[in-house]
Amino acid sequence: MTTLNLRVVQTDVERGLILVEGAVPGAAGGWIHVRDAVKKPLPKDAPVPGKFRMPAAPETAAAPAPTEG
Repeated sequence: MTTLNLRVVQTDVERGLILVEGAVPGAAGGWIHVRDAVKKPLPKDAPVPGKFRMPAAPETAAAPAPTEG
């Protein structure tokens, strides 16, 4: 089902959330797919959707140098 005229109110990149104003169909706690409107072509200077920041990977400690013996 497609719902039109919803407004993105706020985004929380750290938690990966998009806050939407308006009624979203479906069961509570369900997943939704958000995409750009396709009513008319985007202007050339329209911002491109960005990626969510991925958490930094933990750095691994370097293996100790082998000892000769």
